[in-house]
Amino acid sequence: MNWGYPGYITLGILLALLVLGGSIAMWLHRERVLALFVSKDRVQELTASMPSWEYWTRTGLIMGAVTLGCLALASPRWGYVLEKSNANSLDVLIAVDTSRSMLADDLVPSRMKRTQLAIQELLKLGEGDRFGLIPFAGSAFLQCPLTVDQEALRQHVNLVNVDLIPEGGTNLGDAIDAAMEAFEDHEQDSHKVLLLFSDGEDHDENAVAKAEEAAQNGLRIFTIGAGTPNGELIPVNYCPACDSSNRPDRSRCRVCNAFLTPNKEFIRDENGNAVRSRLNESMLEELAETTGGFYLRLEGAQTMEVLYKNGLAPLPKSENTSTMVRRQRERYQWPLAGAVGLLLLEMLWPMGRRRRPAPAIAIILALLLPFSVEAATLNQAAKQYQQGEFALALQEYEELLRHDPGNPKLHYNAGAAAYQAGKHNEAAKHFRSALRTPDLKLQHRAFYNLGNTRFQLGAAMKNPEDQIPVWEEAADHFEAAAQLNPQDPGAQRNLKFVRHKIDEAKRKLEQLSDEVPLDGITRFKQDDEKEYTLRVWPPDREQIPERPYWRMFALDHYAHGVAKVSDSLRAQAKALSPAEYGGRPPAEPVLSGTWRFRFEPLFSEFLPMNGPFANAQVENSSWRYNPAAFQARLPDVPTHAVEYTLIDPTDNARLAAGPLDAPLQPDAQNDFTTPREDAYPFTTLQLNLSPTEISQLLGVLEKITGDEELPLAELNEKIITWLHAHHKYTRQTRIPEDEQNDPVVRWMLTEEAGHCEYFAYSYTLLARAAGHPARIVCGFAGGEWDDKTESWTNEKTDAHAWAEVFDGNQWIRVEATPPEENQGEGEEPEQNPNNGQQGDSQDPNNGEGDPNNPNNESGNQQGDQPTDEDRDEGDLPPELLETLRQAERLLDALKTDEKPLSAIEAEKGQPGPRIRRPKKDW
Repeated sequence: MNWGYPGYITLGILLALLVLGGSIAMWLHRERVLALFVSKDRVQELTASMPSWEYWTRTGLIMGAVTLGCLALASPRWGYVLEKSNANSLDVLIAVDTSRSMLADDLVPSRMKRTQLAIQELLKLGEGDRFGLIPFAGSAFLQCPLTVDQEALRQHVNLVNVDLIPEGGTNLGDAIDAAMEAFEDHEQDSHKVLLLFSDGEDHDENAVAKAEEAAQNGLRIFTIGAGTPNGELIPVNYCPACDSSNRPDRSRCRVCNAFLTPNKEFIRDENGNAVRSRLNESMLEELAETTGGFYLRLEGAQTMEVLYKNGLAPLPKSENTSTMVRRQRERYQWPLAGAVGLLLLEMLWPMGRRRRPAPAIAIILALLLPFSVEAATLNQAAKQYQQGEFALALQEYEELLRHDPGNPKLHYNAGAAAYQAGKHNEAAKHFRSALRTPDLKLQHRAFYNLGNTRFQLGAAMKNPEDQIPVWEEAADHFEAAAQLNPQDPGAQRNLKFVRHKIDEAKRKLEQLSDEVPLDGITRFKQDDEKEYTLRVWPPDREQIPERPYWRMFALDHYAHGVAKVSDSLRAQAKALSPAEYGGRPPAEPVLSGTWRFRFEPLFSEFLPMNGPFANAQVENSSWRYNPAAFQARLPDVPTHAVEYTLIDPTDNARLAAGPLDAPLQPDAQNDFTTPREDAYPFTTLQLNLSPTEISQLLGVLEKITGDEELPLAELNEKIITWLHAHHKYTRQTRIPEDEQNDPVVRWMLTEEAGHCEYFAYSYTLLARAAGHPARIVCGFAGGEWDDKTESWTNEKTDAHAWAEVFDGNQWIRVEATPPEENQGEGEEPEQNPNNGQQGDSQDPNNGEGDPNNPNNESGNQQGDQPTDEDRDEGDLPPELLETLRQAERLLDALKTDEKPLSAIEAEKGQPGPRIRRPKKDW
């Protein structure tokens, strides 16, 4: 509502107070005043016939009439009406880039949203001018013709999005052509202006030529750059059904209407590299200067003020005949009618006690009916909110939104009420709607409260995997609020708090970090809460080995069952671009081409790689690379999938030695008497065992080597053979709770089964005991080819630990883990060729039948198949019967004192019989 002459409002209040003061004086001195005109008897009759309530009612009617009369003089106005007017105005067409690059978020919240807000600000500045709207991408069209109806134009602006035009690209020339066609239908002497919002990444070579042609026809172009020169990646959400790209905020695919999962990805080029959209200011400047306009970079509300003040306002305006102009409606009739009605009511009010006031009350109620109850409802909602009745306040605000659905302030108030009522999903919906406001202060508050809402939604979740993405959104909202108002300490404080909670949640996850306990890899593989995967797109499928190893990090320090990266090795990580192949010639042939990787979130801050590389590109620009150990690391565990590329990498079967490895001479021997420096590379020779444990370890090594000094290749073969002969592979080994003795040395002295960490750690200790530097490596091993995505895929069950030993010139990969029964190291059971079922049975013959009876092709059934309780055990081979008896005894022992298998065999005085399967030599 606006007032034409607001000064009359003050006058009305003063006159009403004057009437009230006069009425009070008249009432207090009524008898004396009447005595001046009538006799004393008549005075008593007149004063007795008018009760006090009637007198004050008449006074109130007069005061109301005076007040309403002054309000009518103040000329209240609300609502709009279109009228023909011969107004002088500018003709401005606004062209908006709707290509995918406008989704980039180098402008908060995105280039497209910031452009829409800027247009809203411009419409406020250019009231009375005619504006039109032209969206363009690969093509352009006139969405809204020139009009002075700014409300209609605002609705069109809010509808602009990147899905509006199916043709991709940014065709600036088509936008200029569409503007020229739109101006052909209007007066020839009108002053034509094209305001072009774009990032300038033009795919049309004729844009400058089109601008020169437009300048000859009197069109002046002003360009606004949406973006930053550094640019940003373009977020999209790919449909799992049709693989089409969609806006990240869509819930259904724009092509096939399939449901979309909230998975933020980025647009890629033909080579699979992430596309970074940058602001092309030179192109936009050239277009503007060609037509006599100028270029501005979109940096806030002040950009539109500068544009209008220095660019549009100085231009001469033309007379537009028969122009429909939106005028505010004069509403003085309502208060004037009320004033007249109150005066008539006061004049017709009967004197004396004998009249009933019911008709007058009815007239008053009838006069009140035309007035809207919206103000009362809004006040009631605010009152309920202040009283803590948040659910009722939310209902009132939602009722108001039914009448005014696009009101950002109502959405904000409804969001605040829903938040206080604990309805956080509804609160988030309303706060998002409030972000559409051009008011940056309200937008800042909406971002701030949306961050609070998303945090509360995450806090209500139990699993860290679910909490972290929601809290990341909360952090983004707090960051946006802090950017809109840098003076707000609350946004900065909440942003810091949410980041701390995200770090806490990440620490609760089973991850692969640079400190791996003895069961760290296996515990992660057995965690079935979420399937983490690694996808690799090689230049050629044939370049992937039969069993690839994707190396993540090397652990040089070992102590009491825990391997980790030493501080000295960790300090070698560099933030600068890595030199080719770590600054030294590669030891393996180069796998030419570009290798693309996609690493799922919440798994590890280390990136799996096949080996040293010539160059690399990682989405996170703050990643660090350690050329000493060939490992890449992000600042923290990512909450979104990480995509990166390696150029011309090599395999990791052999790794060239670096400058830090120089002290490791080929003939170095470890006598364990002189303490070595606790720094890399000497950490690759340290045992960190007690004297007793060192003696036990040397005893095992003496059994393996026969107390002979063997070449490294022969030593490796004998150590692996000995480990495989005394230990089987399993994922179910129980880690002993023994704080005094080293668990790996204790395990080597038994014949218990173990997982990959036991074998890798045991080999490392034995190699170091023999005087050879060795370290533990973690990553992925194995996997399979996915024909659908044409990529090599690793699931979390492919996580693996192996070893690397130094031969004096290079580091050699050593696989010490034996295969699972008829399986590869750490791999899921394969399908049995005899029955096609996956085996999980603990029977050593596991679906292969009797190895001593080649005619038995079917073997035992696997999995959860029912068994025959009445079978004749005499029909089974003796070896299988003995194995079944040992399994039963093992189960009984585990129920009582949890004796390992070696203890049961020791009671017999000799090792139990073993049925060995052919094992693949990895």
